[in-house]
Amino acid sequence: MADVGNNAALADERVERALAFCQGNRQCEETVRKREQAAMEKRQQREEADKALKETDPRGYYLALAGRYLAAAAFIALAAGLYVLVMHRMFGKRRRRRESQPDDRHR
Repeated sequence: MADVGNNAALADERVERALAFCQGNRQCEETVRKREQAAMEKRQQREEADKALKETDPRGYYLALAGRYLAAAAFIALAAGLYVLVMHRMFGKRRRRRESQPDDRHR
């Protein structure tokens, strides 16, 4: 029961922070409330589905959880890889080509 009350308090706080961004615009406030309500419902559905899966098939639950963590890690690795690639392309040192003729100083 305390967990439900804590989740409700966190949701209210999240909505209030988002509403502060709207600065009194009614259309923005309505949109924010709808979006937060939909997100809260989706979160509750996922929690209920996770709880049901954990009760019926604990291995399946932990496999699904591991899949989520692996997907998150893959996303982070992809973002880091793209960042490195872009920075290398933008600021990487240009490779110097060898001159086609040998240097006369060494003769």
